[in-house]
Amino acid sequence: MTPSCPCERDKPDGRRRTRARPHRRRCRRARPDRRQGSGWRWSDRWPTIRWRCSAATPSPRTSARTPSTGWAWRSRPCARRSPDWCPISPTPPGCDISGADTSGIAEAVALAEDSDVCVVAVGDRAGLFGRGTSGEGCDATDLRLPGVQAELVQAVLATGTPVVLVLLAGRPYALGEETDAAKAVLFGFFPGQRGGQALAEVLTGAVNPTGRLPVSVPRDAGGLPATYLAPPLGRRTQVSSVDPTPAYPFGHGVGYTTYEWSEAQVGDGVTDWPVDGEVRVEVTVRNSGDRAGAEVVQLYLHDPVAQTTRPVVRLIGYARVPLEAGESARVSFTVPADATSFTGTHGRRIVEPGDVELRLGRSCAETVATLPLRLTGDVRDIGHGRRLQAPAQIDRNPPEGRG
Repeated sequence: MTPSCPCERDKPDGRRRTRARPHRRRCRRARPDRRQGSGWRWSDRWPTIRWRCSAATPSPRTSARTPSTGWAWRSRPCARRSPDWCPISPTPPGCDISGADTSGIAEAVALAEDSDVCVVAVGDRAGLFGRGTSGEGCDATDLRLPGVQAELVQAVLATGTPVVLVLLAGRPYALGEETDAAKAVLFGFFPGQRGGQALAEVLTGAVNPTGRLPVSVPRDAGGLPATYLAPPLGRRTQVSSVDPTPAYPFGHGVGYTTYEWSEAQVGDGVTDWPVDGEVRVEVTVRNSGDRAGAEVVQLYLHDPVAQTTRPVVRLIGYARVPLEAGESARVSFTVPADATSFTGTHGRRIVEPGDVELRLGRSCAETVATLPLRLTGDVRDIGHGRRLQAPAQIDRNPPEGRG
């Protein structure tokens, strides 16, 4: 078979750039000379991966071993591409993911002191039944980083070099002093096969991140509960000496641009909300930065008084709003009264009259606008046909100066 790209025959001995996986059984999808996915080729007997270069793909093909190996490499470019590409220099790990060996921290500190910016990747090793630090059967007694990773982070931060902390983990580890001293924190969780490329694009600014946290990240390993669905006593109060305020709340996320919110209101200026009706909530969002991005408008319900204890806030709607620089959009939510329902003292799901608040915010802890309303009518039982979500509508406006 003749190689179709110089990348496959650029080794001194003429061998192709290949790497075989020690599979014990034949892949059912294996076919001679059949392409699988983005750039992978399988042999007809054993699945041998050949690293190819496609001139139609603008981004470089990269491959990285697991975090425990501590190195990565980039394939040599095709002759039709830019000659400026070069292999990535291997960097030894500062410590193992779960071990207690600290001998590599000194070298990591020396490298950090000699760098303009240091990217520190910490987190988990995926596994099952004790073979990893995160996964089925891989439990943790607290939310501290496994092994001596926290010591590595603190030692690198002490150098004074700007540090970007990248977490590749299966659980939200407690980040206290680390988050205060780091210049940026990027949560990748377990990003998957193309996760390395995605993280690199975010770190270099090629992609403007728009993700939001689906969980709260605690500041202290004992500062629980970590869920945002907590009643008032689950937050910072005078009845406990422990502050459970998270380092990053549910829904938090930032990017490389800024947004302005304005003109938040309830449609038609109503203040009474029938227990079997709906209301419309509106807000204008404008991209005030110099590059395109996407803001996530989040709508929360606050029910101060009810038959049973309610969370301080509960997410009932959200909208992802892509905006060019200078562009604005009017975002409106149609909120059914069913979204305020809860299980009452008699075990039935009900909508209860009384005062409530609809809060528009960037996260569960960052409220931009509060809209007070009053549910009117009698207590109403709702059945299986209840509507618990608030659908959103986005009406875009052109950037200023473009008509």
